[in-house]
Order: sequence, then C-alpha cells, then structure tokens
Amino acid sequence: AMEELEAAGELHGDLKPSNVFVHADEEGCSVLLADLWAGEGAAPLSPGAAAPELWSGAAPSQASDRYALGATLWALFCGALPTVAAGGPANRAPTPAEALSAGIPAHWAARVCALLATDPRQRPAPAAGAPTRHSSHGPGKAAALVLAAALALARPAWLVPPAPGSRPARAIVVDTSVSMARAGAATATAVAALAPQTSGASGGSASAERGDVVIETDDLRHGVAQAAGWLRTAAGAGELVVVSDFQVGALTEADLDGVPAWAGRRFVQVGAEGPMPASTGAGTVQVFGASTAEAAARTVVAAPAPSGDGAPAIVIAFEGTPEFAQLQATSGPVDSPALFDLASRLKTGSEAVFVKTASEPVLGVLTTLRPDSLEAATLIAKALRVAAAPAAGYAELEPDTLPAEVLTAWQREVRSDLAPPGDGARPLHQWLWAVVLLLLAVEAWVRRARSSKQKPATIEEDLHARVA
Repeated sequence: AMEELEAAGELHGDLKPSNVFVHADEEGCSVLLADLWAGEGAAPLSPGAAAPELWSGAAPSQASDRYALGATLWALFCGALPTVAAGGPANRAPTPAEALSAGIPAHWAARVCALLATDPRQRPAPAAGAPTRHSSHGPGKAAALVLAAALALARPAWLVPPAPGSRPARAIVVDTSVSMARAGAATATAVAALAPQTSGASGGSASAERGDVVIETDDLRHGVAQAAGWLRTAAGAGELVVVSDFQVGALTEADLDGVPAWAGRRFVQVGAEGPMPASTGAGTVQVFGASTAEAAARTVVAAPAPSGDGAPAIVIAFEGTPEFAQLQATSGPVDSPALFDLASRLKTGSEAVFVKTASEPVLGVLTTLRPDSLEAATLIAKALRVAAAPAAGYAELEPDTLPAEVLTAWQREVRSDLAPPGDGARPLHQWLWAVVLLLLAVEAWVRRARSSKQKPATIEEDLHARVA
C-alpha cells in the first residue's frame, strides 16, 4: 500500500497502527490506509510514529512516511511502538540487536531499523519513477518466470547436452599418514597419474566435467567413509580409488561396506620401503621446584633426567619458584595443535594451568600442588609418560602391508546398471513438478487478470470505494 501511495506522489502524513485496516475476502487480503493528511496546516505528531524532523517543524515527506512505516512494522511485530520514540522525537535509531530482542524476525530487523534512522537521507526510499506493485509483475511476466522454472526443473533432453565421455566420476582417497613418508616420490607419481583426469588440465577428460574429488587423510577408514558419502550424491556411476601403502590394520574389508553397490573399487599400492618412523617421543620434561617428587616419578617411569640438550616438550613449574612467576608473566595461551594434543593427554584437575612458553613452542604447566605431595609426583609421572609416547601412532609402526592378492580381491568394476539416474535419464517426478508449476502459472495469470480488471483507476477512487 505504501509503495502505491508513493508511486502516485502522495503522502500519508500520519501513518500509525490505528490508521491501518486489513480486509480479507475470498480473493486474499488488502490493506486500507486511513486518515491521510490533507496537506494543510501542521502535520500530526503521533508519539512513537512521527519522524524526528516533524517534531522540529519540518513538513511531512516521503522520508517521514518511511519512518512511520518502520514504527508501524515495529508495532506489528512487537505489539507496541519503539520505546526510543515513545514520548517525543527519537534521538537515535534502535539497533538490530534491540530489534531482535524485542521479537522482530532476523530477516526483518535490519530493514526496520533502517526505516527508523534519525537522518531522513538514510531511510531506504523507492527508486525514482518505479512502477507500482501491480504493474511490475504482470501476468505474462509471472507466467514466463514459472515456465522457466518448470523447464529448469524438468531439464528436457533438448536443453541438456549429453555427457562428453563415459568414464565414471572418481573419489580418490590419498593416504597421508606418517608411514607414507617412506614412499617418497612413489606417492606423488601415483597421484600424478590420476591428476590429468581429476584436475581438468589441458586435454582433460570427461571426468573433469563430472567433478571428481580428491580426499587427503591420515585415516583411511575415515577417508573411505567420506568418499562413499560423496559417491552417493554424485549423479550416475562412480569409482573409489585408494592410494596407500596399505599397512596391515589400516583398512579392512568391512570398512568398504559403505561404498555404494554401483561404485567400482580400485586400490593403488605404493611401495613404502626403508626404516619405520622413529619412536622419538614428544620430548623431555623439565621440572622446577619439586626435586623429590621428580626423582620419585622418574624412578617409577624409568625416565632419566634431561641432558640439557635441546628444548623440552613440557615444563612444569610449581608455585613459589622464580620459573613459576616468569612463566606466568611471559607465557601465552595454548594455540597450536601439537600443544593442544599434549595438554589433552596430560589433562589434570584445577590445580594446573596450561600455557605456551614465550621463547619456544613448549607446553608450560603452572601448578599449585604441594611440591612434596603424592599428587605432584603423579603429575610429573604422567607428563613423563606423555613425553615418551611415540610421535607416530603405534599403528604406524606396523612393518607389514596387505598382500597384493587381498587388494585384488577387494576390487570390483563399476556397475552402471545399478547406478541411480544421471543426467541422461529423466525421472518421472521431475515432469510431475513441471506440470504442477505450469498449473500454478495458469492460476496466477487468471488471478492477476481478474484483479487488474477490478482495480480502480486511482488510489483516491480505491479509498472511496473501500470506505463506502
């Protein structure tokens, strides 16, 4: 209603909730704006709805009508006019946070607050000469839009070109675990053999059109599960390709059960020779202020005292030592995955605080435990065990790999006959949706044609007709 009023170059002058009437009938709802300002004399000043400039004596304008529209919308959503202008002119606009707190929906909050701006120039206004709501979307344009949506949904064969090739889409899982470092360039060579078909490089094949995916992971089980999920969403047939050294235990046949029945399975085993990753551990532990508890803990864990060469992995400082005060003053929060991992494995009660030392990426432990207590020795022993844990998981130290015949038995060809419909097939439900949209287009055309015949020539005639 306000768009039509402004398009006609008219002002309301006193828009507020009590001047808005909604009429509902079998054809829908219509809005009547009553008590229009006659354009003579002082403008009405309705508390809470009048724009701030009207209180200073300014003449009503489309900008002041927009402010009143914002206040009316606020009352519509919240049940009351905005409190920032309850007793007179508003000295500020409500914020979106206040609007959300008052109960205005999130997709309306910013718009309503913009309408309630204290500066008239900042209130959103319609474009100059914009057509009215009824004329901007005529029956022909609405029907054309719905028809376009129907064609896009149905995707008839003459609009969809055939696939440029027949190779299925691939989900390639690349093992990036620690043991794969022994493979050296063999991994890069194996992936490079697939790269032209997965990256869409020059001379790319049909697979680039189908949108293949490469999943790099240090957990083959998780990577295969990810690939299986992607293959279920890909149109047509697909293929799972796994590149790994296939250490015993890294992947089992049961882990492949989630791969769709129509998807092929291929396993590329790269040679991984040489020594296994050394079990060097996270590092050493340095303790300040609890020599007796430290000696007892090292005896229990059988961990020698640090030699002094290199930075420790964990530093434990007890309250009252200079090192405790220094760490407290210079350290920062734990912000790296490696230190998070150490802290999670060393987690203890509220008597310890984990920090990162300033000079080296070392985990600092500030504790208020008594240095000569059993709890102190337990904390130090736990830190020694954590620091002695292998840098690579114990599964990575497995020297044996799966035999080639096992991987061959796991492989299978793509079953295109079992795959769900791809781009070349036209499921029946798509055509049913097209028919529904076409029927909606006909209904919209009939309703708009009827309303355009019954619509009065001017807003004034409309108002007189509705009042009568």
